[in-house]
Amino acid sequence: MWTEIGRQTMELNKSNVVIAATASDTGSDNQDTHDRGRRPQDAGADAPGAGGRQPSEEAVSVSGIAAGGFSPEVKQAIGALSGEIERLRRELEWSRSREAKLVKLADTHSTMPILSRRAFVRELTLVLDHAGQLSTPASLVALHLVNGEDIRRRLGRRAADQALSHVCRIIAEAIHPTDKIGGLGGYDFGVILLVADLETALEKAAALAAAIGEHPFPWQDENIPLTAAAGVSVLEDGAALETVMANAERNLSDSEKGLKF
Repeated sequence: MWTEIGRQTMELNKSNVVIAATASDTGSDNQDTHDRGRRPQDAGADAPGAGGRQPSEEAVSVSGIAAGGFSPEVKQAIGALSGEIERLRRELEWSRSREAKLVKLADTHSTMPILSRRAFVRELTLVLDHAGQLSTPASLVALHLVNGEDIRRRLGRRAADQALSHVCRIIAEAIHPTDKIGGLGGYDFGVILLVADLETALEKAAALAAAIGEHPFPWQDENIPLTAAAGVSVLEDGAALETVMANAERNLSDSEKGLKF
């Protein structure tokens, strides 16, 4: 009897073991099914890039080739090339910045806050190229400080440079912000009047020369009177740059010999 009871107990224990194992396996399958059904955002810390596991090396690729497929030597070469590209990029940015500074320096007069002759001629050429599209003609006014050289001989180069800066300020205050002023070399200035036919340009040239004469140059204990001559040339469609500047200089020469504004 006791033998039969023991046998039944053993059979019952085996059944329980089988049931327990079956339940464990089923739970695992259900868990796998549940995990596969989860959306990436439900994975929490297990999702790549969500603060849990990071993408494996194979997930990173270069030109479609997984990084894990590169040999250590290739990886090292790629790293070196990346560093070289970054260095070249910085050098290019520096070169562009320096080029911009040099262009600005070349476009500015050496002693006055106005356009250099090179930059002024470029602006004049641009206006001539579009002269046919302007509803009102533009004009060039040439101004010459007649006694500039006398100031240099008597008081020195520094005084002459200061006198030119003084004249520059007078002109800049008397013209429209859209007009352009530049140094033509020596004691000459050029002014591009963007909206001025011949009559208007002649009036403006006379007014500019008169303004220069009305404002003596203060130097140390002196107030040095200034004398200016002016010439005008209309910027007509199709006119050559050399012709326009020659006309203004010729009128300037006649003005200097004759009437001083």
